[in-house]
Amino acid sequence: MKPNASGQALLESVLVIAVTGVLLIGLIPPLLQSLQQRYHQGQHLQLQLQQAPLRSAFNLPSLDRDWLSEVSGLNVTDGNTSVTTDAAYPTATVLHPIWSILSVQRDFSLPTTNRSLAGWSATEDTPPTLFFSALSDDWSPHTQAALQTRPQALTSTQMLQTIGFHHIQELMAWLPFAREFAPNNLRFGHVDIDVVPEKKLCQQRDCS
Repeated sequence: MKPNASGQALLESVLVIAVTGVLLIGLIPPLLQSLQQRYHQGQHLQLQLQQAPLRSAFNLPSLDRDWLSEVSGLNVTDGNTSVTTDAAYPTATVLHPIWSILSVQRDFSLPTTNRSLAGWSATEDTPPTLFFSALSDDWSPHTQAALQTRPQALTSTQMLQTIGFHHIQELMAWLPFAREFAPNNLRFGHVDIDVVPEKKLCQQRDCS
């Protein structure tokens, strides 16, 4: 390689390194600031999402962003935050026709409007660029009575009990050939959570 060619290559290398260094010095701080801002936005949305079901149940507004930023230390000063509750997810869409029929029953309590959405967008007119969603009610029974009433409400014959069909059964049971139709014999929608007789349960300490 000629001396002038090696000198040109060295000069080009120094120039590339210098330009790359300037670009890195200029781009890293804004990039780091953008990542930190996105992290704060994500944490802010998680806090909003956590309280969304309770606030929706009592018709309360969303958490104030300025107050939340002051208390939690999250720096979220710009953009638009939206928190909503809906039933626009596939399972709720499929179950809606069935649920609309079963909801006439007295003890039916499996709501499909249990999805909470929290999103952040630059302005109110732009779609959210960061959002989270969560189901607030997984339909798990919270009381001992719900272990019986929830599956009972899913049985189609429970509707007969709701409309008072047991009174007709009492009249039918007066007939000699229809005694098995008595309400204590033919129990529509009956669910027994203790199907194993108590005397059959093992009472010993070391039984297996």
